[in-house]
This record gives sequence, structure tokens and C-alpha cells, in this order.
Amino acid sequence: MVIVVRVGLLLAVAAAAWFAFAPFAFAPSRAPDRLGTAGPLRSFGWAECRASSAQQAQDACDPPPVDASLPAAQRSRAHMERAVTLVSLPRMEQARQAANEAVTADPKNAAALLLRARLALPDNLTAAAADVNAGLLLAPADPNLLATRAYLLAGSQPEEALRDANAAVSLDGRNADALWIRSCILADLGQLEAADGDLSRAVLADPDALEARQWRAVIRLRMTRFREAIEDATAVLARRSSHPMALQVRAVAEMALGENEAAIGDLTRILGEPGQRTSAQPSMPMFRPLFLQRAVLLARSGRRQDAVHDLEATLSLGGQQALIAMQLHLRKNGFPDVPLDGKRSQALDDAALTCFVDQACGRGLTVAN
Repeated sequence: MVIVVRVGLLLAVAAAAWFAFAPFAFAPSRAPDRLGTAGPLRSFGWAECRASSAQQAQDACDPPPVDASLPAAQRSRAHMERAVTLVSLPRMEQARQAANEAVTADPKNAAALLLRARLALPDNLTAAAADVNAGLLLAPADPNLLATRAYLLAGSQPEEALRDANAAVSLDGRNADALWIRSCILADLGQLEAADGDLSRAVLADPDALEARQWRAVIRLRMTRFREAIEDATAVLARRSSHPMALQVRAVAEMALGENEAAIGDLTRILGEPGQRTSAQPSMPMFRPLFLQRAVLLARSGRRQDAVHDLEATLSLGGQQALIAMQLHLRKNGFPDVPLDGKRSQALDDAALTCFVDQACGRGLTVAN
């Protein structure tokens, strides 16, 4: 079925995305620790600055400098507190500078090394790894350092990453970030039940760890537990209404359950209305299959013109290669008169829309594109 293809596509995107970008920048309203404990920061930019944007850029709301006369350990802690305040504004470059000052003031402050490492994610993995390893020399049994190293190793050394994640969870079984990190590693290793268990533990331990609930939705989608995936995605959307991954997960699960109008609605929240300008660019290939999937759903709902708009977007984002792939598929599936010339035509549009409505042809078209 088409749904199986979309689930596979979503999870391929998710697998590539979790290491580079997750967790997402949530700003929960009642989280006692907005930064989280390990891996990338949970959130930033939660504080209110009453100055104008221009004034804020010129440090209008920045906290005062740290007293240089303080003892080294106390000065290091003060720089860390200042870094967290800067994250809340958000003044991320200044926060990184403050974290650097914290390490400079006290190079043996493992917590400062961890903070500086986390502030380097996801852009500077080398610097983050150096700080985490230095921190572990000072505090080898720190679960947050171990979990963060697991996050850093996950993409290249999953077995080593799992060892560190296991150690972190053994040391602190209620550490939601460590559980989230281990669950992602387990999922990459194909251990979905274990991953789901870790995510459930994370959600129970910290209901504000929305990245854990979001990734449980992804895992449950992969396990074809569609209704539960919708429930988790909906819980995330209740806190962050435009979260793109939650919308995508929910749309795929809705399609699997035959709730096509709901799926169209969620895809529209990602892509915008059919035919209107969108932020999707050719450099964002993840949008193209979403436009194509919505085009299929729109055609089956009798919304022909809207389906044509999404077909246009699909072909625009895919370029000539997408055109030729579609023409090849159509010629092989009952439309031999479609020209194989890499050019848009009325014959192509008519054939594609007919194909969308046909289950077998539509399924093959989403696979081919």
C-alpha cells in the first residue's frame, strides 16, 4: 500500500534527522530544566526581553558580566549561570563564549565542559567530543557525560554508543534525555520494542521531555501502532502546534487508518494550501514526496485542481529527473502515449491524475518518486 511506502520514507528522513537536529527547540511552559541534561539542548529563547530586536542584539537584556575577582571555581559557576541566561534570550554565540569562560576559569569543572559541549551541538561535533571526553576523565561515572558521548557516537559507532547509553541509564534510570538517546540508538539497531520501552520510561519520568514523546510517535508508526502514534503526535502538537515532524507522523498514521481528510489537513499545515507560495525549495527534497502524497489524496477526494497544484509542486521540486521518472512510470502502467521527453504537458497531467486515483498505479508512482 501507499501507506507503507510513506512510513518507510518518513522513518528514513527521521533516522537521518535525529542525530543532526533533534531534539527540537521546545520551550515548555513548566519544565524545571529547560536545557535538559544530556545531548542537544532541549530549548532556547524562553525568556522575554522587553527591548527591541536591535537593542537586544546590542546586549540590552544580557546579564551583567561575571566579577573577575571571584575565586576560580565560583567564577566558573557564575559564567555557567550567565551562559544559561544567554541561551534563554536566545543569544547563542554569547552563551558559547560564556561557557568557554567557565571552562577557562576552572578547566576541571566537568559540568562546564558538558555545557560547552552541548552548546557546540549539532554544528561542531569535534569540539563537543573533545569536551565530553575531557569531562569523562574528570567524572567517569557522570550519566550526562556518558549519554552525551553516546549521542556523539551514535552515527558512526552504534555499539560503542549503546555501551555508553547503557551505562548512563544504569547510573540514572530516570534520566529522560539518556533514555531518549538510548532509544534512538536501539531503534537504529532494529530493537524497536526496547526503544519504545525506553521512550515510555522517559515520558513517565519527565512529561516535559517532548522529544521523547515525539520519537515514540515515530517508533510506534514504524511498528504500525498507528492510533498510538497519532496520540503521541497530538500530545506534542498540543504544546507546539506547528511541529513539522509531529504533523508528518500524524498524517502518515491517519493515511494508514484511512482518515484521508485529516491527513490532508496535517500535510497542509506543513506545506501550505495547494497552489499558494510555500517555503519548500528544491534544496529541501523531503517536501517533494509530501506534495506527491497529498496530490494522491486530493485526487481521490475529487479535488482535481488542488491535486494539479501539488503535482506542479512535486515536479518543480524534483526537476527534469522527476518528470522523466513519472513519465516512465506512466508509460509502463497503462499510459503508453505519454511522451518520454522530460517536459510537462497536459497529457502528463491527465495521466498522472488518473494514476493517482488508481490504487495500484498510485502506489507505484509514490515508490518511483
